[in-house]
Amino acid sequence: MVSRRKATLKFMHIASILTPIIILLLVDFNSFNYTWKGRAYYLFFVWLFLLEVFWNWSKIRVNFEKFSFLKIFLFVFPTFFVIWFHFLGLKQTVIDYGVQLEIPLIASWPLSVEYVCLSILFLFSALVLYGVKGSANFLVSHSFLFLIGIIYLIDTLYPYGAFTPFQALVPFTTSFAAQILNLMGYETSIISEYRGTPALALFKDNRLVCLYGIGWPCAGIQGLLIYTFTVIFFLRDLPLSFRKKAIIYSVGAVGAYTVNAFRIVLIYLITIEQGSNAAKVFHDIYGGLLSMSWIIAYIIIITIISHRLYLKSEEIRSKT
Repeated sequence: MVSRRKATLKFMHIASILTPIIILLLVDFNSFNYTWKGRAYYLFFVWLFLLEVFWNWSKIRVNFEKFSFLKIFLFVFPTFFVIWFHFLGLKQTVIDYGVQLEIPLIASWPLSVEYVCLSILFLFSALVLYGVKGSANFLVSHSFLFLIGIIYLIDTLYPYGAFTPFQALVPFTTSFAAQILNLMGYETSIISEYRGTPALALFKDNRLVCLYGIGWPCAGIQGLLIYTFTVIFFLRDLPLSFRKKAIIYSVGAVGAYTVNAFRIVLIYLITIEQGSNAAKVFHDIYGGLLSMSWIIAYIIIITIISHRLYLKSEEIRSKT
């Protein structure tokens, strides 16, 4: 009976995560197509969360002895927040407050607030159900979602490269993308500043074809942060030394950075072949999928390697 009740509460936790996201799907299904300033990362969060749930299922301890009606209310508050935000006027209040604060990118302001608030409420639900120690089992997925919210919020408050700490990587990525385009036979020129960001100009037959400013979200910062939080989950429980884990992480980070540089190259190539509107669609929707595809592929590689190492160690142990 006790074990059944624990399992029920665990499934309630899963439902408390899925329900508000399903509501958001019904509110604006199209927003889940966008990896930049959209809700596609909610789906990636759900994937990470479910991996953590089933990975740690036997280790999770439910603190149901001290469950109260107040805790149950707090437990379902993420769903209540989404309903309040989109159906009971909270979103408009947030927009009005953003206008008063003169938020630069007011169109992105409600989504940024939504991400940050939901990530905090999801974590709070885990704390209510499992306590501090138990909620650590979900640290990667919840931190990932909070990170996405912070990234969106920073870009909303400091757009066009105004947040200088993250701009440090931009010149290197811009130069890398320019070299790739040069090898493909195009002429490039890096302008020191365009709307507050370095810009890469592409020429063909001595004619300017396209010019884009490259901010830190496009320069690899976002992809590297997502990669870091995802890979940490798969590395933390592997029976490998810190040195080997650092090597695995570094190789994957270089891969994530390289994939992002090629993503920038593809934006220019799509602009040449299909125009700026098609390039914007790729940037907002499909571009982020390249980084996520690399992350998933690299995780599969890590899993295969770790499994082979485990089998090899077991073989050696059996012989001895």
